[in-house]
Amino acid sequence: MVKFSLVIPAKNEEKRILLPLLDYYVSLHRRFGAHNFEILITVNNTTDDTVQIVKRLTKALHCKEIKVYDLGTTKGKGESILQGIRKAKGKIVGFIDADGSSSGHELMKAYSWLGSHPQADSIIASRYMTGSHIIGDRPLQRKIASKILHSLIKGLFRTKYHDFFCGLKLFKRKTINTILTETSAYGWGFDVSLIMTLLTHGYSVKEMPTSWIDREYSKVNILKYGMKVLRELFTVYLQERARVRIAPNPVTV
Repeated sequence: MVKFSLVIPAKNEEKRILLPLLDYYVSLHRRFGAHNFEILITVNNTTDDTVQIVKRLTKALHCKEIKVYDLGTTKGKGESILQGIRKAKGKIVGFIDADGSSSGHELMKAYSWLGSHPQADSIIASRYMTGSHIIGDRPLQRKIASKILHSLIKGLFRTKYHDFFCGLKLFKRKTINTILTETSAYGWGFDVSLIMTLLTHGYSVKEMPTSWIDREYSKVNILKYGMKVLRELFTVYLQERARVRIAPNPVTV
């Protein structure tokens, strides 16, 4: 078993995956050395050359740590992450967005936080905690939409988490089976479902302040997909209510 597995879901990322992937590879290689980590690129619903670009990079680097899987059509980002987790062999397994909004430095900081909090089963990065930094000028409408969305989630699920959607999350191996078998959403509701699943099973999920780069070319548009987001969130809420009583407020760090 390797020490660390990183899953990177990728959909039409040919124009921006190389630099973040190199950043993550160098950071992990520096920390763990060769053969003690793996990066799993789960390419889904893609019409561009993401797969070939990643394969050319691995060939140029002569590395076996980067593995690319063309999943074809999936139900969404969440399903591609879960498929990557199923293939992962690490004692610690995490996932991160392909656009480089979270750097290799932040990835290693999250790993260190998890190691320094032995009672925690998972670490999730937060852009909105005290000590966090968002680099870049976010459009006002995105700021407002994000605040409304997170306020809605806090109200529905009665939690005090600051940020459900930052694309950097790490998990200890013992939590993986729970994630694989019971997470109930694959699109916008995936991160919420994942966190609530862990909480309702008694796992400790801690937040970590992070530095996050707001990419101008981000494909996420909460305003455009507003109604779809709301439908998925309410579906997750109803599923959680039907399954078990909502877990108590988390302990944050």
